[in-house]
Amino acid sequence: MALSTLPATLFPRNVKTVRAADRGFTLIEILIVILIISIISGIAALTLSYNQRKQYEDLANHISQLLKLAEEEAMLRPATLGLAFTPTGFQFFEYHPSSKKNKNLWQAVTDNPYGLQHFPKNLQVTVFIQNKKTPLDGQPHIIISTSGDIIPFIIWIGKKDQPPSYQITGYANGNIISGPFYEK
Repeated sequence: MALSTLPATLFPRNVKTVRAADRGFTLIEILIVILIISIISGIAALTLSYNQRKQYEDLANHISQLLKLAEEEAMLRPATLGLAFTPTGFQFFEYHPSSKKNKNLWQAVTDNPYGLQHFPKNLQVTVFIQNKKTPLDGQPHIIISTSGDIIPFIIWIGKKDQPPSYQITGYANGNIISGPFYEK
């Protein structure tokens, strides 16, 4: 029997019919949305962590490649080069011996790729020269001689106030190695 043929007394006037659009969300629908949001948040957090570690790795490789290039440059020119760090970046310098007093013997190299380069934010760099922590004062502490020899050093790269993620190690014979940091 069709609804239109039923008597009107079967449908009282004070009772409202509930439409699907008026009833709201069920508990299962809300739980499914929360599950989807938590999965997406987890993936985003993992991706952000991976991108940050990749940024540190890229910086460590960049610095080690620049040091290797500077070693070759020092031998070809010949010139004594130095690498200086500040808390916000690094730059190469060239040594110019002078007989004049009070003249700066280290001149900043402004040519690419040796010019001033800035670190990403929230990055911490720690430099050790011959196993002693070195201040990041903008003075060249890593020295490359005209024969390609280098002062032994270790550079740690990582997030501020956390253990380092990557390490660059330079040996006196000019060998430079970059890789993940492992605590001893």
